[in-house]
Amino acid sequence: MSLMAAASSRAFTRPSLHLLHPPSAASAFPSSLPIPRSSPAAKSSLSRTRIRICCASSKERSPQTKTTPPGDPRSGVALYKPKSYEVLVADAANSLAYALADGKTRLEIEFPPLPSNISSYKGSSDEFIDANIQLSLAVVRKLQEKRETRACIVFPDKPEKRRASELFKAALDS
Repeated sequence: MSLMAAASSRAFTRPSLHLLHPPSAASAFPSSLPIPRSSPAAKSSLSRTRIRICCASSKERSPQTKTTPPGDPRSGVALYKPKSYEVLVADAANSLAYALADGKTRLEIEFPPLPSNISSYKGSSDEFIDANIQLSLAVVRKLQEKRETRACIVFPDKPEKRRASELFKAALDS
């Protein structure tokens, strides 16, 4: 499984949220910013939403042990349509908590598309990147309410990291 999505154009390049365990693994990501325990994140309205969480662990389980009983929150749903931004963030944080409890060491979240007014080629790539950073901050803050963890946002390149450091300085420093 890939930990970072590579894209050929700036418009499709997204920062990834990686939860690192143990903390010494952070050195593997030179273009990353640590996320503090409490940071404000802007709210936005989301319509249809899709979140994909990719996980990696040191011990891959056999297919027989991956089945979950019906009704178990780890089994997921066929079509995910959260009722609000808060539900989306809470569900992502819960999924991450379950993955960490299962021994996953590195996680990647694919965030949903932006609302229709900017989710086209007309919208600038900076709006997409900014929205992903805001969602990352909100999910990590919610996860840190549940458990102690260290998280880093991994950027595709140094200019993106520099830009985010300037724009989200208050959120990342608090």
